[in-house]
Amino acid sequence: MSISTHTCLVVSCDTPDCLAYIGEDDEGSHFPTVEAAIDSGEREGWQFTRDGRTARCPDCVRAEVCRISAHQWTGWARRWDAPGHQNRWCRYCGTRQTRLRPDAVTGR
Repeated sequence: MSISTHTCLVVSCDTPDCLAYIGEDDEGSHFPTVEAAIDSGEREGWQFTRDGRTARCPDCVRAEVCRISAHQWTGWARRWDAPGHQNRWCRYCGTRQTRLRPDAVTGR
């Protein structure tokens, strides 16, 4: 029996407080090279700097696009959710915005 060391790469998102990584298991998928990791990530919607040193998961990429260029809102939902709330969503990142029905605000 021999014991050897194998180096592999695991990709995780560099956005602060984001815990996303590529893969299904507890540690993420393991890749033999930077190129293999980037290829897999790009197929899943991740973005990388040219040198591969910075990675962003798809959710953080969408949030950054909306932060820079503003949300692309749907129209307000036709029905009011109880108690008098109406919602709309960003078409790009899925963020929800809620407003109160006018009579719920004034009490009339």
